[in-house]
Amino acid sequence: MPFGQLLIEGLAMGTCYGLFGLAVVIIYKTSEVVNFAAGTMAMFSTYIAFHAMTLYGCPFWLAFILALVFASLLGVFVEYFFLRPAKDPTLLG
Repeated sequence: MPFGQLLIEGLAMGTCYGLFGLAVVIIYKTSEVVNFAAGTMAMFSTYIAFHAMTLYGCPFWLAFILALVFASLLGVFVEYFFLRPAKDPTLLG
C-alpha cells in the first residue's frame, strides 16, 4: 500500500475515533451519565439512511435529513427513558 493511502486512511480512522470520543464527552457533560450507546445510535441512523436510499430510492439529501430526524427522535427517547432515570437512581435500582 502506498504511504499516501495509509496516511489518508489513518487520518479518517483517527477522525472517527475523535468524533466518537467527543460524542461520549458531550453526552456525559450534558447528562452526567456515561452513555456508550452513541456509536450504536449513529450506526442505526446510518442504517436507516442506507435503507431509505436502497430500498425506497430516496436521494442522498433526503435520506440524510431522514437519518438526522430519526437520530434526534432516538436521542430524545434515550434521554427521557434511560439517561434521566439513571441520573437519579432509587434505593433499589
